[in-house]
Amino acid sequence: MKVTFATLLTLALATTGSVTAEMMELKSGSCYSKRFVADFEDQNFNPLLPTTNVMTSYKGLTYNGFVGENTRTLIVGGPENPLPGLVASSGKNFVVSSVVRDLLQGTSSVKPFGAFQTMNFHSFRFGCALNTVEGAVGVVTPCSITVKSYLSGHKKGEKKIEYKPTPTLKQKFEQLKKDIKDAKPNEVLKDVETILTYEMVKVDLPSEFCDVDLVEFTIDGFLEEKALVLGIDDLMYTGHTCGK
Repeated sequence: MKVTFATLLTLALATTGSVTAEMMELKSGSCYSKRFVADFEDQNFNPLLPTTNVMTSYKGLTYNGFVGENTRTLIVGGPENPLPGLVASSGKNFVVSSVVRDLLQGTSSVKPFGAFQTMNFHSFRFGCALNTVEGAVGVVTPCSITVKSYLSGHKKGEKKIEYKPTPTLKQKFEQLKKDIKDAKPNEVLKDVETILTYEMVKVDLPSEFCDVDLVEFTIDGFLEEKALVLGIDDLMYTGHTCGK
């Protein structure tokens, strides 16, 4: 039986649910692209055991050295309230990398999955917290990370970014005291949540992150690498594939 490119494409992407008519009809020399936003909100991450939420493939990417975090509840099926620490920019879920997973699986990275050969990696959001081995992200801390892109084993681009959590504690405590005095329970709850949580920051990537087949994430500094975890969310990228 002759195996065509369309057949391989169908098999490779069947698990993602993203096979389209355009991809099925690819001919020699023709190409197809699909844009994704990985926000992980459709993933059922276990909040009690984050190390069991091992990420493999999701929305056209293969993940290495990442596990899923649910930041809205401590109980499986429990009420979804913001937990202290780093919060997902997309809602309740994001993925986390730490030195424990780096030692077992190598540098934390993402690469195109299945029939997608390369990608344009546009942007992502991130933040850092102290590493408690289990991957908890309750104690947010500043950090510096490096993101590198590759094509066929050759480095194409590199970008260093700093994460500086915005200290809103003093201002929010002042507002909290005022709301308590004015007996506004809903506003008090809102202020408490803001005091205890920190948002991620967005990183836009340069053209050197286009037409790549691997992107790596590392935390800078020998001590920092072992003491911190890196959380990422809202990855935006475009997967590419061409007929041969």
